Amino acid sequence: MDQNSSAAPESAAKKKKHLPLIITLAAVVIVLAALYIFRHGIINLLTKPTLEPDANEVVHSTVKDTSESEPPETEPDTHTEDVYNLLICGHDRVADNTDVNLLISFNTTKMTASVMQIPRDVNATFAPYTDGYIRPIVNGIFGICKDADSSDEYIQRRMDKYERGSDLRGIAGFAAYLERNLCVKIHYFGVMDLSQFANIVDALGGVEMDVPYDLKYDDGDQNLHIDVKQGRQILDGATAEQIVRFRSGYANADLGRGNVQKMFMASLVKTVQGKTNIFNAGKIAKVCGIIADNLVTNMTTSDLIYFANNAMTLDMRYVTFMTMPIGGYFDEAKGTWYSCLNKEGTLKYINNYFNVYKNPVAPEEFDSNGVFYLDSYWYWGPSANITEYIYTGAEMTEEGFKPVVGY
Repeated sequence: MDQNSSAAPESAAKKKKHLPLIITLAAVVIVLAALYIFRHGIINLLTKPTLEPDANEVVHSTVKDTSESEPPETEPDTHTEDVYNLLICGHDRVADNTDVNLLISFNTTKMTASVMQIPRDVNATFAPYTDGYIRPIVNGIFGICKDADSSDEYIQRRMDKYERGSDLRGIAGFAAYLERNLCVKIHYFGVMDLSQFANIVDALGGVEMDVPYDLKYDDGDQNLHIDVKQGRQILDGATAEQIVRFRSGYANADLGRGNVQKMFMASLVKTVQGKTNIFNAGKIAKVCGIIADNLVTNMTTSDLIYFANNAMTLDMRYVTFMTMPIGGYFDEAKGTWYSCLNKEGTLKYINNYFNVYKNPVAPEEFDSNGVFYLDSYWYWGPSANITEYIYTGAEMTEEGFKPVVGY
C-alpha cells in the first residue's frame, strides 16, 4: 500500500516534467502545418508588398505628341502592376566589393522571373559624384556609395535615408545608380555576406548539380584549392563554393564563371523547392535563419515571406537566366582586359525582361550620362556581335547541359 501511494506522486511528477516538452512539440506541429498550408495555397494570408512612396518615382519617360511648332514633351510612363524588380548582391566584408550582382524581375501574376547577372568587372564611372571622377568597376560601386556623396539629387536622396557607412546606404546608392543610368526601376534591394554561402548549402543538406566540366585550380597566395570533377553530384558547401569561385580555366574568366554560376543558382532554387515541405521544415528554417542574420535589405519580413512563398511555386521553365551583354578589348601595353557594357544589347535586355513600364526605354534615355561608356567599339557596337547567354532554369538543370563559357 505504501509502495502504491508513493508511486502516484512520482508518476505525476514525471507527467509534469514532460509537459513543457509536449507543449513545445505541439507548437512545432502547428507551425509545420501552417507552413504546409501556406506553401500549398490552402489559405492565403500573405499580403502583397507595400512599396515605399519613392519606389513609385519613375526613372523613365515617354515622348508625348505635340504640335509641330512646339518641342516634344515628356511625361512619366505608366507602371505595370504586380511586377517587382530587385537588386540582390553578395559582398566580401573585408573589401566591400559586390562580386555577385543580380537584377531580378518577378511577375507575380504571370508567375515568371528573369535574373540578369551584372559582371563584376564591367567598367563604370562615378560622375557626377562630389568627390570627383572615379572609374572603378561595377563591384566597387556599393563600397563607394557607403561613404561618398553624389551631386545627383535622386541618388543622394536615397542614400541619405540610411546611416553613412552602413551596408544599407551602400546598396541603396548602388540601386539608385543603376536606376538612373540603366533606366530600370528597382523596388527592393539587399546585400548579403558571402562568407555564409557554404553554410546555407550545408544547411540544405547539399545541392544536386550536374557539373559541366572538370574544375582544377590552385592558388597558394589565397589558400584557394579547387578540384571538382565533372558529373552529377550532391555538392556540399565547400565544393559549391569552389564551383562559384572558379574562373581561371574559362576563355573569358568572368563570363565563363557567370554561366556556371547560373547553373548553380538554377540547381539551388530547384533544391529549395524540392525540400520545401513539412518534413524538411527544420532545414528550411535553418537556411532562413542564416539568411536573416546576414542579409541587409529594405524589404520587410512580410515582403520577404511574400516573395519566398511565390518563388517556391515558380516553374523553372519560366525562370530565365542571362548575363548582361558586354564586350571588351585587351590592352597589350598594360596587359589588361577591359570589359564594358554593350549599350544596344543591354538596352534590349532591359526592355524585354526588366522594364516595368508600358512603353520601352528609348536609346537616348539609356545611360544618358555615359557612366558605362568605355572608349571602345564594344560599347556602341551592334548587339549582333555580342554572344547572348540566355537559358531557362529548366535547361540549366537538365542532365548533360553544358553552357558556353567564353568567347
